[in-house]
This record gives sequence, structure tokens and C-alpha cells, in this order.
Amino acid sequence: SMSAEPTQCARDLIATSSVLVFVCSGNVLRSAFGDLLARHLQLPFERIVSCATTYQNHRIFPESRAALIERGVPAGMCDAHVPRLTGDPSFVRDVGDPSKAVFLCMTSSHMRSMPKAWQPRSVLILELLGRCNEDIADPYFDGNYEEAFRDIDACVRMIRSMSGKR
Repeated sequence: SMSAEPTQCARDLIATSSVLVFVCSGNVLRSAFGDLLARHLQLPFERIVSCATTYQNHRIFPESRAALIERGVPAGMCDAHVPRLTGDPSFVRDVGDPSKAVFLCMTSSHMRSMPKAWQPRSVLILELLGRCNEDIADPYFDGNYEEAFRDIDACVRMIRSMSGKR
């Protein structure tokens, strides 16, 4: 429903974070979409980044790119996206102090694969919409691109509405 409220956990993590991190398996579909949309909408965080837990990729997928461009994100911004794994030294540097970051995970499997130090600051992204224990499935495997992008879009807009007073 439209009246969905973020869980207290999600609310607390967002309120105490200056770094926003989107996490998925390959950093070319779900987390890349969230990262680029959040940056395009200029959410009030010091840094907005994203990463992959599993697959090493080299460029954003065409499906994400098209969905982002449809939402006004410049093509050049999409094309400049560099997918990174959680262990990538440049990514770890961008995260900085993990106690000031929130890690928005697409699935419970991503939550479990986060480095130990990051787990207390990790949350399932759909908790932003009050949907607990629910994953955003990988559209690469299930083909539900529009549903995944719509859910992530709603999460990003929820963060923007929560962060208005900062």
C-alpha cells in the first residue's frame, strides 16, 4: 500500500548514516540502478556508492541503463558507472568508516555475505517500504526488470522523503 512505513531498523540506519551503499550480486542491475538514481536525485549524503557481493562485471546492463534514462538520469552518468566488488580497495576506501554507512541489501543472501564489520549497518532495502524478510530478486534470472526497478525507485524516493530535514 502507499502508506507503507519504513521499519524502525531502516529508519535508524538511514538517520545515522552519511554514506549510502546499495548492494547486489553484480553491481550492474539492482544496486547500480539505486546508486545512480539516488545520485541523480541528489539525496543528502556525503557519498552514495554501490557494490557487488559475487560477480565481477565491467559495465552497467542495458536494462538498468534504459530504466535510468527513462527516469531522467543522463546516459553519460550511466556509462561512467564502474561495477565493484565489496572487497575492491577503492570501494572500501569510498565506504570509509562503516559505522557511518548504511548498506542497503537487495536480498538476505547479500546480508549474510557482507563483511562482519558491515553487518550491523546492513538492512534489506525493502524494509524502507515496511516489507520485512522480502528480497528484490535478481531480474537477470527471473526477467522481472520493471518490478525490481519500480521497487528500488520507491525505496530511493522513501529515503529522499526521510532525509528532507538534514
